Amino acid sequence: MFVLCEGFVAVSDNDNYESAQRAFSQVVLQLRHLVNVWRNILPSHVYAKALGMQINSLWAVPFDI
Repeated sequence: MFVLCEGFVAVSDNDNYESAQRAFSQVVLQLRHLVNVWRNILPSHVYAKALGMQINSLWAVPFDI
């Protein structure tokens, strides 16, 4: 189950902090899975660009960039 969040509103609140922490952990887990799969399949320049694009898009969502 994926947690949807609307930015980092009131993360200092215990419930919101735990939800944000779970969401962040899920993202890290997915990125690690992609790294393990893509590293051996994609050429290094394609791998670096694809992973960079994933990370950039993740930063854009909570900050509405």
